[in-house]
Amino acid sequence: MAKKLDRKYWVKKLDDLAREVVKARDKVCVRCGKKEALHCAHILPKGKYTRLRWDTDNLLLLCYACHFHFVHKNPLEAAQWLKEKYPIRTRYLRNISQLIDRSKIDYAAVELFLKEELKKY
Repeated sequence: MAKKLDRKYWVKKLDDLAREVVKARDKVCVRCGKKEALHCAHILPKGKYTRLRWDTDNLLLLCYACHFHFVHKNPLEAAQWLKEKYPIRTRYLRNISQLIDRSKIDYAAVELFLKEELKKY
């Protein structure tokens, strides 16, 4: 009988795949344009919004400085910047974050979605 894949395995695999998609999509820091020290950042925190952890609309590519010295240290300014740069995306995230879904996450379906997203880039 095949060993059931555990949550830890899936989280790492899907985090890596989501990071690959975002790097292919954004290519550079979406705030300053730098090409080095890039991080895949969550707009809405993955701990609080677990259903959005691998939603590519909740992810963007930022350099270290923009991620930690702008977004994390200036959350109000960062929120305003996000609303101005990505108005449709921020409205979508605001709306979907209000939906409460306690169903079990289908990791294989998320993997399939991310692989299809990666093919676009």
